[in-house]
Amino acid sequence: MAVVELSWVGLLREITSQIGMEMPVCEVTVDAERRYVAYMDLHVRKEGETTAEVVRCWGSPSPTSDGAERDAARVAVHRLKDRLGLEIKDVNYEDLIFYKSAYAQLTAKHAALYEKYKKLKWEYQLLKNAYDSLIAHKDEYAADRVRIREALEECRAIFNDF
Repeated sequence: MAVVELSWVGLLREITSQIGMEMPVCEVTVDAERRYVAYMDLHVRKEGETTAEVVRCWGSPSPTSDGAERDAARVAVHRLKDRLGLEIKDVNYEDLIFYKSAYAQLTAKHAALYEKYKKLKWEYQLLKNAYDSLIAHKDEYAADRVRIREALEECRAIFNDF
């Protein structure tokens, strides 16, 4: 099974820039079991409100600080989505669907065009063979006419000798 990695920090940065919110700062601490735990404070301001609500998003403990930061960003993305009612569209996936559809159409057109090409190639070969056959017969008739003319010349020469 293929693994697709998603940059939650990058996604959070993109979301906050699109909704006009400042990127939250990630704070990383070490817990009692010597694992890294990160949190982000989101300053969420709903539409029509003047004050911002601070929402703290804790990530899961991780053996690395980067892992803890990524998990805190994941939680922050989901919280923003829930609190603000955001719809996160994957434009790459939508483009993928569009391009797959276009590719399928082009593949079908290519297959039909290739079938026409094969038929035309077969007809061309048939006509070429017929043409070659006619030229060969014409050459035979021309050679026969030359032989007949030569035979007539010989006959005329024989009759003229008498």
